[in-house]
Amino acid sequence: MTSSKKHRNGYTPTPFGAILPRATRRAHRAERCRGYTLLVATIIGALLLSISFSIVTLTAKEVRLATVARDSQLAFYAADIGVECAIYWDIQYSNDASAFATSSESSEPSSGLICSQNDIAIGWLVTKTSNSATTEFTLDLGVIGDNSDLCAKVLVEKTNNGDNTKIESRGRNSCDTSNTRRVERAIRVTY
Repeated sequence: MTSSKKHRNGYTPTPFGAILPRATRRAHRAERCRGYTLLVATIIGALLLSISFSIVTLTAKEVRLATVARDSQLAFYAADIGVECAIYWDIQYSNDASAFATSSESSEPSSGLICSQNDIAIGWLVTKTSNSATTEFTLDLGVIGDNSDLCAKVLVEKTNNGDNTKIESRGRNSCDTSNTRRVERAIRVTY
């Protein structure tokens, strides 16, 4: 039978025979738990830090991807504007004649073909053979929003004395060749 009596000095006997005051026993128990608390706090802190770092990295990649998508879309729009301009002047020039050279015998205007506030006839490059011709021009579409200057390089190739037409427009989100984020999209129309 175990007696639950306290020792005359207020101590309770322990199973090993040592007599420790109650406050000391609590202090020893708290000291043993203190190391575990620090370990758990460190693990939780490291876990939260790695989750935060992952979220920031993911967000940065999403922003970069959205920027590339926007630049790609603007480059496509620039290419589309170039194609539409070439088709318009191929069909709507005076007397249903094309504004673009069709062979070495054809003549083309030197100015007056306006697209997006650009006179495309000024500075275009025309290469002629006996039954075909190639006309190349650049459209400067200016600045849209915070994007750098858009442009489109358009190539109009007329073969078989103008019976076949191929228009290729290469739109760019930036005309600056040193831009590392320059994106190019192309559209080709044949009729």
